[in-house]
Formats: sequence, C-alpha cells, structure tokens
Amino acid sequence: MKGRSKIFCVAFLALFWCIPVWADVGFGQKTDYHTDYYMVVESKSGGVHLYADADTSTARLNQELILNGTSLHIRGEKKDGAGRAWGLTEYHGMNGFVQLDELKPVTLTEAIQSEFSEEGIKDVDYEQVVSSEEESVKVYRGPGKKFGEISSAAIKKGETVHISKEVLTKDEELWGKVTGREKNGWIKMDKKIETVDMSVPEEEPKETSVETVDGISGLFMNPVLWIAAAGIFLVLVFLYFLKLK
Repeated sequence: MKGRSKIFCVAFLALFWCIPVWADVGFGQKTDYHTDYYMVVESKSGGVHLYADADTSTARLNQELILNGTSLHIRGEKKDGAGRAWGLTEYHGMNGFVQLDELKPVTLTEAIQSEFSEEGIKDVDYEQVVSSEEESVKVYRGPGKKFGEISSAAIKKGETVHISKEVLTKDEELWGKVTGREKNGWIKMDKKIETVDMSVPEEEPKETSVETVDGISGLFMNPVLWIAAAGIFLVLVFLYFLKLK
C-alpha cells in the first residue's frame, strides 16, 4: 500500500512539473479557433498573469506580473467554463493564456510603439553587413519575435542593409529597423550583425599660408623697394639715350 502511495505521489509531481514545460513549448494547448492580432495589457491591477490553460486553477507560468503597456500577440482564443475569453500568447519563451478582458486591442503600429518609451527609440543612419554564422538573419514586423517573421525577407549573409532606427525594448533587447529594401522590417542587433562604417570621410580643407601671402604683399608695399626700382629704371633710360648720342 505504501509503495502504491509513493508511486502515485511521484506520478503526480511529474505531471505537475510537466505542465509548465508543455506550456513553454506550446504543447497540449488547444484553442477554440486561431487568431492573429495584437493587444496591450491594460489591467486595473497593473498587469496580468500567464496560465498554462484558460483557467486560473492551472499552473501560473510567470513569476512577476506582465505589466501594463506590454504588447502581446494573440494567436488563438478560448472560453473557460464561466464563459470568459482567454487568449493564447507567448511571453519570454513561454506559451500560455491570458484573460482578454484585461487587455486592450491595438493595431500593429500601436503594439510596436508600446514596446518602448520615447527615450527608447532613436533615428540613426548607417549601414550594416550581416556576418551571421548562419546563412541568413530573420526579419520581423516589429522590434521583437512576438511581432512575427516577414516571409521572404530574410537578409543573406554578407548583405549590406541600411539601419534607420534603433529601439531598446522593455526586455533590454536592441533592435534595428531595416529600410530601403523590397520588404522593410526589424532585425535583432546582436553579435550576428557586424557594424560597418560606410560613410566617406570628409577631406579636411587645405590651409592657405597666410604668412606667405602677407609676406609677399608686404614686400610690394615697401616704399624703399619702389624708390630703388625707380632709380634703376632712370639709370637704364639715361644709359639708353647716352648710347644713342
């Protein structure tokens, strides 16, 4: 009897620990239907929790609140027994459910803007060369993997791209906006990307020797020089007429 109790306890604990693992990789989670839209956390309590399923009695995946202002990509919806709507999303690599009545629907642009403060984004203007260990780097619709990858927009290794904006997200990740391509998007700025200064250095203006110019001007303005020159000219004229006689 005691042996069966131990086996039951071990099995229960294993199941308990597996729930968060399944949630992390997105296994064992079903939704009523798939979706593809964005919402921003706007809760009276200051944030929301992420659960393994659409039920507050299931495992809570996050240790700290997902704070107000955080954008979430809702990939599916599901209703619990009480008829409340839940959304399937990913947060810090964990897949789980959040209550939709604690969120506010936003556009993609608004979701991107919610990821950083005004101080967190800056306009830049430089070129970068992709030097990834892989053959290409993925391009996303916003500064974060949650915004989804842009198909057929990957940047090949060795390709030069133009970066027009830099964003430091709330997760302390640096992202750059790639422009000037057929499909613009965002790439994560990490060791896979090598910054290259493509600007042409400006030539320094050549300095004119003021001393030389001033020295020559001063020489011609010397009255002694003009008197000497006039005297030589008169002597030459006198010798010329003397020769004619």
